[in-house]
Amino acid sequence: MQLVNKKDARKINNYGMWRDVYSTDPKDILNSLLKKKVIFEDTKKETLYAQLKVSDLKELLRQNSLKLSGKKSELIERLIENDVDVDVDKHLISPIYAVSDDYIELADNTEFIMFFHNRYFIDIFDAYDYYLKHPDLSNHELIINIMNMNIKNALSSKEYIEAMRMHSDLAKYFADRNDSPSSQYHIHNQQMLNLINDYERMKDYGSYGITVDSESDSYLFHISDWVLLQYKSILKTRQMTEESLINEILNSTDHLPYKREVRKLFANYIIESIYNDAESKKKLMFNIKNNTDYKENVSNTELTTNVESDNKVTYQSKPTQNTKSGCLAFFLFPGVAFIYIIDLLINSFS
Repeated sequence: MQLVNKKDARKINNYGMWRDVYSTDPKDILNSLLKKKVIFEDTKKETLYAQLKVSDLKELLRQNSLKLSGKKSELIERLIENDVDVDVDKHLISPIYAVSDDYIELADNTEFIMFFHNRYFIDIFDAYDYYLKHPDLSNHELIINIMNMNIKNALSSKEYIEAMRMHSDLAKYFADRNDSPSSQYHIHNQQMLNLINDYERMKDYGSYGITVDSESDSYLFHISDWVLLQYKSILKTRQMTEESLINEILNSTDHLPYKREVRKLFANYIIESIYNDAESKKKLMFNIKNNTDYKENVSNTELTTNVESDNKVTYQSKPTQNTKSGCLAFFLFPGVAFIYIIDLLINSFS
């Protein structure tokens, strides 16, 4: 109902997601909703005129010797007032589907479904079940509650990428509603989780003796342009100082399962990245290497560095693992094993 309301048949039938996401034919959905009288074909003249371009509207006015000036809404109003008909076939106009009066309240109460239907990490049926259990909540409250519940579940399952994506969606959702404090809270968590995920990958690389290059591995510790723009705006408009922004980032992410010391490295990195510090990533990787928490997690690896000449933090493994555990690791982490083999081949020819 939500996906069909106020749309024409051509758009609905062209939605690939009907088949890709819901494994169904849009014609079956339309026929079912029409049969149950949940929706109807809106053929009112104003609805049909609204699909035409301004040039087409003016042509109709010209054919009927009517005034051509005015905005699109004024042109439509003039055509209706003069009872001018439109040739549906000539202008390739499709009927617009609208929700029947008996279902308007349900449509209004379930607008939140449109927020979730394209987000694969939350099942719309689970979202709808939550609505059935909490019918008194507004669409806004439903979105926030469902997202926060799923973020909490993702964090407890250590699915940091999923949690990061949900924080990202909420950051943009609140930004669109001009709620800067809420948007900033989710930006802090989104970016911290993104950096934490890369931190975990860096630890995996270190455990397998893989060289991490801050230039060639540009995907590591990436901050999106949109996030940087938000942070730049915060500082430029003097909402916060650099120091207060760092504290805000740290306080907003205190619930994350990482020491404040580690998160502070990332908060400082964010500030340096705002000013396009070319050395910021190199400094971050060097600081991570010297961090106590990192050393404890990469305990079987001897770390050496050469940051002055080639921006590389090079890891060389100690031979502390037996053959069985090494083979097991290759089976458990085939992606890391593949990178490790490629790295060995490159080093053998250098």
